[in-house]
Amino acid sequence: MIRTLALVILLSSAMPVLAQELPPRPYPQGDAFPLGAYSLQPVEELPQVTPFGWNFGHTYQFTAEYLDATLANGLYALARIPKISEEVTWETIRERIQEYAQYDNVLWWDLPEELRYWEPAEEEMMQRIPQLTRELDPMKRPNFMYQPTHVTPGRIAMDAPNLDIIGCGAYTEYHNMPRSWMRYAIEREIEGIERAGFEVGRDYLAGQKTPIAVLQLFYSPNMSILSPIDARHDFWASIAAGARGVLIFSYWHKRDGGVMQGTWDAYNECAQQLTSANLGPVFLFGEPFTDVSFAILRGPQMSAPFEPYGYNHEVRYPSLTVRAWTHEGSLYVLAVNSSERGLTARLGGLPEGATEAEATFETVTPEGEGAQPVQRMVPVAGGGIEDSFGGLGMHLYRIALP
Repeated sequence: MIRTLALVILLSSAMPVLAQELPPRPYPQGDAFPLGAYSLQPVEELPQVTPFGWNFGHTYQFTAEYLDATLANGLYALARIPKISEEVTWETIRERIQEYAQYDNVLWWDLPEELRYWEPAEEEMMQRIPQLTRELDPMKRPNFMYQPTHVTPGRIAMDAPNLDIIGCGAYTEYHNMPRSWMRYAIEREIEGIERAGFEVGRDYLAGQKTPIAVLQLFYSPNMSILSPIDARHDFWASIAAGARGVLIFSYWHKRDGGVMQGTWDAYNECAQQLTSANLGPVFLFGEPFTDVSFAILRGPQMSAPFEPYGYNHEVRYPSLTVRAWTHEGSLYVLAVNSSERGLTARLGGLPEGATEAEATFETVTPEGEGAQPVQRMVPVAGGGIEDSFGGLGMHLYRIALP
């Protein structure tokens, strides 16, 4: 029987806790936008993350107790599968899958990290573990494996046949890359999926794949600090590049060096904005709108160049990344500036009948004593918007379709 809402005993404290109602199941099985964090612990802090919209957690010390704890706090969890070793046999893995499969709040099966297809023992794990989850999990939940920051589209293509969720480290500071590298980090996942002969989509049982962003939240003295501004950029830039979920590595590391709490707060802000504005259905199920164009009128035309691992040439993108969707009578346009400098741009190809666009999350305060902030509206004229972007800034416009 699948464990759902019930009186759950948290073994770590030996105290009965009434489980909260689980939120809507995240994609691809459900309709909610996946928002999660690695090392979401200690469990006493779980109630602190749910108000911001985070819907799943992870721990490296994974046992069924963590599933109990997350269930008690209305969260899903990644079910971590151990690596084959002297202590862990294939029978051990079968038993773990059977045990964890009883829980309704298992979100995805989490394979041992960074398995290498060219190592026979690791490739066997990459093939057999997904086969076992399909066999033993009545809900046939998706399979996921973290892939390292330096992977190429070619390596992703080799791994993709065994995985349903594609997520590679997108750690810009760790990899010593400019912010524009975030676009590449997501697009390489999509390219790897397509090279392997698959397409992006929710029907993973039929072979479709879900690309997600695994974003940085850690620091060491040999790297630059990921600032709150950087974090906001990376969150929205990953979605503009095509990510269908965000997973932060890691909640525990918000303690690093006394400098990461503000960065975690910025990720909280982004998650709360996405969920409070109900943008998940837009980003996951909206119809792509490809007519939108842009021209940078003032400021840097191109973002900083970089050379990805495995390449022998530089990659350079326009400073602005734009993605648009139509959903339930509105057009949504997400535009992110990956340049450190501000710019002014014109977005074209918008519906001719539109006269104004709502700048989501933004307010302005009219002149006059006692005036209260009001929603910022941007004029649309001749099928276009002209607007300014701060360095690493973004705008999300919502335009009512005529």
